[in-house]
This record gives sequence, C-alpha cells and structure tokens, in this order.
Amino acid sequence: AFDEIFAANCGFCVDVPGEGYIVVTGHEENNNSTASLLAMAEAFMSVSKNVLVSLQTSGMHNKPLEIRIGISTGPSFAAAVGTQSPRYIFFGQTVIDAIKIQNEAPQGCVLICNQTREK
Repeated sequence: AFDEIFAANCGFCVDVPGEGYIVVTGHEENNNSTASLLAMAEAFMSVSKNVLVSLQTSGMHNKPLEIRIGISTGPSFAAAVGTQSPRYIFFGQTVIDAIKIQNEAPQGCVLICNQTREK
C-alpha cells in the first residue's frame, strides 16, 4: 500500500534502513509543496492503522502498526554508492535532519522541521 502512496504523490522510496523508509519527492521536475508532503504523511498514517503486527517478544498480537514520520525539506544529493552491491542513495543535511526528526517523533506522529513549517 505504501508503494501506491509513493506513486500517487510523485514520491520515490530511496532506502529502507532497518524498519524505516526514506522518501524523496521533488527530485525530478515535480516540486511538491509542504501541503502535499503532509497529505502523503497522513496517507501513510491512515494505511498503517490497517496493518496488524504480532510481536512475539512482547506478547502483543494483532496490534496496529504505529509509525513515526519526520519531514525535512531542502537540498540533497544523490549517487550510486558501492561496487559489489551498488545502491542509489540520497544524502546531505536535509536527509540527516529528516532522520533525526523521525527518530524523535512519538509513535503515530508526524514531526516537521522548522524550515518546512515556515514554507
């Protein structure tokens, strides 16, 4: 379901580190607004509530998936990295900020950086 949200919002899933997604938009000729980024985040939140997970380690069964979203806007850089298993990645301060914001977000919440909020 997340792939359909990416496609509908001109997003691109760049990397899936551990249990997270890094989504990039505006990297081609489209220039997504903050409102469209927030709409995409809302769609992710809505879909995640319909995904049930079972965590054997905690004894939780059929619990809705709780995600955290961090949104940062600004310049980033892209490159193919690696020789044996090359990956296409985005990097730069904007990406670092988004990851930090996501890590600080409570489960089920969306946090945005000040720069994005001011747009």
